[in-house]
Amino acid sequence: MFLRKTIIAPLQGRYMRARASFRGFARAEKGAAAVEFAIISIPLLALLLATFQTAVVLFAAQLLESATESAARQIMTGQAQTSNLTQAQFRNLICPTSSGGTTPANALPKLIDCTKLIIDVRVASNFSSADTSKNVFTTPSQAQFSPGGPDTINVVRVMYQLPSYLSIAGGGGSNIFGVTGGPTSNVILAAAVFQTEPYSP
Repeated sequence: MFLRKTIIAPLQGRYMRARASFRGFARAEKGAAAVEFAIISIPLLALLLATFQTAVVLFAAQLLESATESAARQIMTGQAQTSNLTQAQFRNLICPTSSGGTTPANALPKLIDCTKLIIDVRVASNFSSADTSKNVFTTPSQAQFSPGGPDTINVVRVMYQLPSYLSIAGGGGSNIFGVTGGPTSNVILAAAVFQTEPYSP
């Protein structure tokens, strides 16, 4: 009797109190939302950044494609050839500079550095052999500006190394369009293949 009162009873009381405390802790939901948000916040943030990166790249690629198509018309109609247009002048058609503080309506966004555009214009023997790959990007010294004469098939390629904004989150950046221009870069390509008009040289 003495043993039960002095030893067993206090231990039973402590056990019951500990059991009740544990049950209360198991039922407690305070702070659960904060813990759950902390678990999903990192992948959610990475997904949002990836969406933003994709949108920026597609936006820049579409604008570069439109600018290249517009400039390539100068070659297709023979205006570039008859006026002996240089590569620098052709670059200015793709990416016109501001004049008198006024930005042209067809100016490319500031996220594209026009001085770093790689422009390649050359003649193809036929449409099936026209090279619209990005291989010139890896060897920019092989890029040329040689538009053809009347009734020739021309290939215009304009490439740009667009920085990746996910280099920290992605540990090396993404590469959406298939050619690596560096560990944290994407390469966007605008290409136009066409036959020039029968203009008078």
